[in-house]
Amino acid sequence: MDKSRTLKSFTDSSANVYNGKSKFELINCPRNGKNCKTHLLEINRNYSDSDYFYQNKEYQESIEALNAAFSKTFELNEDICSNCAKLFRCTIVQSLQNIHLELHKLSTGFFKKNDYKSSYILADSTLNSLIKNID
Repeated sequence: MDKSRTLKSFTDSSANVYNGKSKFELINCPRNGKNCKTHLLEINRNYSDSDYFYQNKEYQESIEALNAAFSKTFELNEDICSNCAKLFRCTIVQSLQNIHLELHKLSTGFFKKNDYKSSYILADSTLNSLIKNID
């Protein structure tokens, strides 16, 4: 099955992995989320997809979903949204760092598995790219 179709069909049919709770919520927005509701929905959807893929050890799909969520944060480009966007980016990078660390453990050392080597390389390059663009 086509990977993009798999991701799309999961996204379209998923009840949020967080049981109705979004990872990113607006608590004290001066505009009540008027500028970002659609962006925030997409960021949460990508983050949720990433978590689903991570739980199922589909690391490459999880990394791609986090990358998509990170990219979407740059569409929150109004000055009033910049602090929230930075917080979202930092949280996404932390999640990717956790995946990177787990893949490092799985792909190195005495009990290493070569199955995870390509995912580790992808996590490493994606993490380096996101860290460069965090601000």
